[in-house]
Amino acid sequence: MRACQPARDGYVERDGVRIFWERYGEGEPTFLLPPTYEIVHSRSWKGQIPYLSRHGRVVTFDPRGNGRSDRPRDYDAYTRHEVAADALAVMDATGTQRAIVVAWCDMGDPLILAAEHPQRVAGLVFIAPAMPVREPEVAPYPFDEVLDTDQGWAKENRHYWLRDWRGYLEWFFSSASPSRTPPNRSRTVWAGAWTPTPRPSWPASAAGTTRS
Repeated sequence: MRACQPARDGYVERDGVRIFWERYGEGEPTFLLPPTYEIVHSRSWKGQIPYLSRHGRVVTFDPRGNGRSDRPRDYDAYTRHEVAADALAVMDATGTQRAIVVAWCDMGDPLILAAEHPQRVAGLVFIAPAMPVREPEVAPYPFDEVLDTDQGWAKENRHYWLRDWRGYLEWFFSSASPSRTPPNRSRTVWAGAWTPTPRPSWPASAAGTTRS
């Protein structure tokens, strides 16, 4: 059973793509919790929603290719600007004039939203942003090539995904937050509900999951 049920939910359609959103709580301020990792949906915020919704409104949405949102097949449908535009459309659909945007391991979508629509962003909170300020410490393994290893970041490879998707999920979530065993188990289950079939025309963000 969910710790907190949404007060409202629905879809907003933009350029033929439907985005599923949920709103919790009442009053101000409004906290916008955008998608985190592309391979999980907005339930990743289940530990934060109950607390924040006692102090204002909380708005979440499933990313494209995941959860209850649509799964467009075009690579360009998954750019960071598209996700930022989805966030703005969700704000409009939920009657959110301004929000404190709380980003977790994102790749810059909230920055785009704040830069292009500063009047809609009351504040920005970044938790472990995936925006390196120095050279990344991971090996540059190619995504499409067959590798002679599947250790560490070599698992970020389409051939490994097709061979052992569950293994990738367990490795990724344990590496991303090793001290959060119960949430990691939930994320692994959610992401594991989808069988990846990545093609050269698909970005990694299209590797979404279903949700219940």
